[in-house]
Amino acid sequence: AEQASWRAALASALSRLPDEQREVITRMYVHGETFAVAAASLGIAVGTAKSRGRLALATLRAHLNFEVADA
Repeated sequence: AEQASWRAALASALSRLPDEQREVITRMYVHGETFAVAAASLGIAVGTAKSRGRLALATLRAHLNFEVADA
């Protein structure tokens, strides 16, 4: 039950991300791509992929910490 709750919270937090950030995070953490591979497949610079990934992780942490605190 706790794992299902965690997955629901993660899915909710991911859905709140801008598409550009969600694409980078999905490619890296779901598909196992590096920043370089994710950047190439998205047609963006590696630095842009890193920035989007960093912003996405910060946003996910904030959303998930809030959700855990409310539980």
